[in-house]
Amino acid sequence: MTLMKSSILASVLVAVTLMGYQPANAQLTSDRPVVDITDRPVDIPHHILCRCVHRIKRLAHACIERNAEITKRCTHAIRFLLRQGRVELAKRIARHCIHHIEVTTKRCLHAIDGICARCRQALSDAGAGHDLFGILANVCEEAKGAVSDSGRRSIAAIKSLFDDRPTDSVGG
Repeated sequence: MTLMKSSILASVLVAVTLMGYQPANAQLTSDRPVVDITDRPVDIPHHILCRCVHRIKRLAHACIERNAEITKRCTHAIRFLLRQGRVELAKRIARHCIHHIEVTTKRCLHAIDGICARCRQALSDAGAGHDLFGILANVCEEAKGAVSDSGRRSIAAIKSLFDDRPTDSVGG
C-alpha cells in the first residue's frame, strides 16, 4: 500500500473510532468499548422522511425555476413586441404564457400531492409516529405554497408589462 493510501486509511480509521465505531478486525487502543456499526438501530421512518423531504423540496425548486424561466422568456418577447408597437400580438403571447404558467403550476402541485401521498403511505407502512407525519404535512404545504406563490408572481410579472397601457383582458 502506498503511503498516501495508508494515511487515508489511518485517517478514516481514526475518524470512525472517534465516532464510537470500530471495525471488527481493528485493535482496541482505548478504554472505550467497541461498537459494531450493525448494532446501531436504524430509524427507518426517519430515513423515509428525509428522503421524502429532499424529493419534495427538489421538485418544488424545479417547478419554481421552470416558472421563472417561462416568465423570463415571455417578458423578453412581450417587451420586444411592445417596443415595436405590436400590442395585440404581445397580448396574445401574454395570454399563452399565463396559461402555460397556470398549467405548469397545476401539474407541479399535482406532482407534489402525489409524492406526499406516497410518502404518507411509506411512513405509515414503516410505523412512523405522529410527529413525522406532522413534519411531512408541513413540508408538503410549504412546497405547495412556494410553487403557488411562484405561479402568482410569474403571472403578475407578465400582467405588469401592460400596466401603463389601456387594459383589454390580458389573461387569467
